[in-house]
Amino acid sequence: MRMRVRLLLAALGICAAACGSRPPLQAAPRSPAHVAELPRGKLDLRLPTRVIKQEITIEIRDVASGLGFSGRGVVAVLPRHALRMILLGPGGTTAMDVWIRDGRFRVAIPAVSRVTRGDASTPRSTMRGMPVDLLWRLLVDPFGGLAYARSGHPTESGEIAGEGFTAWMRRGEIRARYGNQLRAWFFEQGRLSGVARGEETEVDGAIVPRTVDYVGTDPAMVVRVQGASPMVVEAVPPALFADPDQG
Repeated sequence: MRMRVRLLLAALGICAAACGSRPPLQAAPRSPAHVAELPRGKLDLRLPTRVIKQEITIEIRDVASGLGFSGRGVVAVLPRHALRMILLGPGGTTAMDVWIRDGRFRVAIPAVSRVTRGDASTPRSTMRGMPVDLLWRLLVDPFGGLAYARSGHPTESGEIAGEGFTAWMRRGEIRARYGNQLRAWFFEQGRLSGVARGEETEVDGAIVPRTVDYVGTDPAMVVRVQGASPMVVEAVPPALFADPDQG
């Protein structure tokens, strides 16, 4: 059975070789009382308001098993509401189909006949190899639940200084933007659960991630996302963000 599973994973472009130990998570920055808060109107948020799609390459490695997945495809985002991502594997077949809408999600891996559905109450420990929260926070609802922000970005020493701004969100996230750089720290039940860093780009007057490197502990995974050719979708098919199981 184990050999059969490995062969199926290989058909998806998944390797069982371990890629080294998980790098340590950088400590989250502290909110410095001596740095004045910035009004929301002063923040360079430039959030998307229209549907944006882009080509995407994603690599995922589950730390516990050492198994990994990589694929190329397209992701479309309805700001603050929904995402649809389809990745292709060898031979151009669908390797992974991800649907997220208003807190619910569905992840399908056709080659192994696996479909996983859930929502905000789904234990994150059961979502190994599924970066649903990462996609929601970085692509669908960036800066969601913004509580306050301060001028400057976290330095390697953890201090807040220099250009840009650092924001604290009520949903358990700290996020910094400076130049074309992004940094983020994610928390679950008060514990640091993941760290992301990458670069951003502009499309239609909005800022979207271009590359993201993420290291998580709950579930333990390493993710790399590379985006390209972002563009606004003028005519959105109704089925694009509809529940695939309700068609």
